[in-house]
Amino acid sequence: MHSYENRILNAVNAHQSGQFEPARQAYLTLLQENQNDPAVLRYLGTLYLQTGNLSEAETLLSRAVALLPKEPSGHLHLSMVLHDAGKTDLALAHAGQAVLLDRKSHDALNNRALIYQSLNRHDEALRDLQRAAKLRPISAEVWTNLGVSQMALDRKKEAET
Repeated sequence: MHSYENRILNAVNAHQSGQFEPARQAYLTLLQENQNDPAVLRYLGTLYLQTGNLSEAETLLSRAVALLPKEPSGHLHLSMVLHDAGKTDLALAHAGQAVLLDRKSHDALNNRALIYQSLNRHDEALRDLQRAAKLRPISAEVWTNLGVSQMALDRKKEAET
């Protein structure tokens, strides 16, 4: 019999290779054994986010964050779900928590910047994106988002460089 940890790794591998249904089934089976495993809750919640099931994603990621409140990736993924669901105030709070818990995460900074952009708070988005670009200068996504905020702030010359 495979160990619990090996089955988690197999589920994550299936998930990462785009085999969403087998991964979903594996995560659900794992949760039957341990319904409060924050990692499996987070993985399944992320899978639901990726497949558009925002309600289930929010439920699972909220449980994961409640179980491990100092885990930045839980807050990061929950903020994405909340933002997609139009709950921007809560999304911004969790995005901020993700940044506080991992100040070197360009993903957390980029995500919070996207929420700021959706709120037309481009100065704050620009600040986060500049920090993210310093942390990961090769991220095309960060540079694209940086240009969006610069353009929104009528900084066309900066955006063109």
